[in-house]
Amino acid sequence: DRAKKAGVERMIVTAGCLSEAREAIAFCEEHDPACTFLFCTAGVHPTRVEVEFEGQTAQATLEQWDEFLHEHVPQGRIVALGECGLDDARLQFASQE
Repeated sequence: DRAKKAGVERMIVTAGCLSEAREAIAFCEEHDPACTFLFCTAGVHPTRVEVEFEGQTAQATLEQWDEFLHEHVPQGRIVALGECGLDDARLQFASQE
């Protein structure tokens, strides 16, 4: 409410991995069911690559992303696809493999 009163017309909730993207969708749907004010991003931030693929194959992770995006992108809630987790400058967070 404060943002709207201050003249903010739209807000984007960022997400750095699939679980955060799911949380962002839920938050936006709860606080803006009409999908006119709150929107979100989806992607894998380079610092979350190892968490994203933890305990499962890359193929399984990509299939989960594919399902998630096919479900939510057409609804118009996701307005940006963020990083895909490839960043050679941040190898302290995830190996190149």
